[in-house]
Amino acid sequence: MKNVIKYFLISFICVTCFMLHVTWVNAEELKLELIPSSIEIAAKPNSSINLQYALTNKGDPLVVKIEVLPFEIKDSTGQVVLGNRLEGLIGFTIDSQDSRSEPMLLKTNEIKRFTLGIQVPEGLPEQDYYYSLVIVTNPPPIPEGIVSVRAKITLASHLLITISSNGQIQIKPKITLFEPRSQFNLKIGNATVHFFDSSSSIPIVLLVDNTGKNLIQAEGMIAEKGFLTGVKKYEVKSQTILAESQRLLIVDSASANKLTNQLTNNSLVLKGFHIGLYDVSASVNSGKGTPGVYGKTFFIALPFKLLLVLILIIFISVFLYKRFKK
Repeated sequence: MKNVIKYFLISFICVTCFMLHVTWVNAEELKLELIPSSIEIAAKPNSSINLQYALTNKGDPLVVKIEVLPFEIKDSTGQVVLGNRLEGLIGFTIDSQDSRSEPMLLKTNEIKRFTLGIQVPEGLPEQDYYYSLVIVTNPPPIPEGIVSVRAKITLASHLLITISSNGQIQIKPKITLFEPRSQFNLKIGNATVHFFDSSSSIPIVLLVDNTGKNLIQAEGMIAEKGFLTGVKKYEVKSQTILAESQRLLIVDSASANKLTNQLTNNSLVLKGFHIGLYDVSASVNSGKGTPGVYGKTFFIALPFKLLLVLILIIFISVFLYKRFKK
């Protein structure tokens, strides 16, 4: 009995010491929703616009700050880079105050509604201007003795502003690259022949430049035509290309099945068994009634792997035949 009491006291002391020295860790859930997520605006010089936003916190309480920043295109996949500070002649206010709000606490399930005011001055050059309404989070203070896994996130709603006094915009798309991505190419004069194995997937790249000073909504079609398979069409749904930038257009069609690479390295991946010569064409426009641009390429698919296996089988068969014949 004495031994039981002794072990109990030792266990009690150990557990008490552990509880006094332990540091509790708390992981926070961050879930914000900003509506609208993106907006296109057409405005005239010397005008004002008011936009309504709703910010909903569906996670743990946190502190947020709202501000407006310019952004630039990072690459042809549509990624952007935010600027460090607001610049330019266009003015912004948040709830009739400055373009940067004071930090505010958002409780769980709380909705913050606010108005973004945009002031376009007289004489502003008629072109596109790109900004983002940015939400930056800072978790609230935590009690002493608790370690919290605290994340800082940035949520942005893009503002795509087109300034035009008469409503006319400049639409100038251009296909700069349209070809299959092959490891085996043969250049003949000005043409490049792309070779694939019949069983391989065939990635297609469609890169479009917007050389105008206004954004465009590019859409169109990619068509594949083979000698035995007929014509297969793949829809390119509307995708935004900002002024003086380029975009890798991605096919979004049920007939295209699942793309083997959805990280926008390819526009389309053709699957299945291919053999012979295939023509691939692309047509891109900026909506009904707008001029289109066109591209054409081709590739050759042959059963190289199958031929290699057959040659190997024939070689082994001949070798064994001669060996046993002797």
